[in-house]
Amino acid sequence: MRERFLREVREYLVAFSVAFLVVTFGFTTVGVAGASMEPTLNGGSGRLPESLLVGDRVFVPKYETWLRRLGVMRGYNRGDVVIVREPADSPARRGRRDFVIKRVIGTPGDTVRGHAGQVFVNGQRLEQSFITVAGVPLGRRDFPMLTLDEASYFIMGDNRTHSADSRLYGPIPFGSIAGRASAVIWPPVRKGQAITAPPGGVCHPHALAPKALAD
Repeated sequence: MRERFLREVREYLVAFSVAFLVVTFGFTTVGVAGASMEPTLNGGSGRLPESLLVGDRVFVPKYETWLRRLGVMRGYNRGDVVIVREPADSPARRGRRDFVIKRVIGTPGDTVRGHAGQVFVNGQRLEQSFITVAGVPLGRRDFPMLTLDEASYFIMGDNRTHSADSRLYGPIPFGSIAGRASAVIWPPVRKGQAITAPPGGVCHPHALAPKALAD
């Protein structure tokens, strides 16, 4: 009887260890809650656990996170959708909301500014047509120009008027990014949907005129 008990305990420990290694270093999935990434991602009503049952679930290759932290892979790109540990001093943080999902707008060394509902990266207007469908407005929350340091990222939700992001709490450090969401895996009708920025880059090819910057 004792040997059987010990054998079962060992089996559970092995299964737990394998699961831990896979989730930590292999891959995991993340449920989307709330409307901050619409129309790209559907997070349901934002109420838990309802949103986790009816909202999108995304695939996160965790091995990429570790390869980036080790310097084997380059950092995150503009347009990547990432899971981020929300800053503890975020004015929008509620209860146990530790992680949020947003899009990378600015990468280390970039200058970023918001003006009249438009976002400018390195003096170029961000192409935002891919987030304006389904009646989702751009919003007019301006923010002053800032230059990101060598380990910071500027993140925003695609649903500009319903997102607490770097416009509120500033750039986030590289170490706060838990991983990149590569695709939607649930629900089945949206399985495999790409969620990165459209081909051709995220910045408008025409530089912003100096006069517009001063308006």
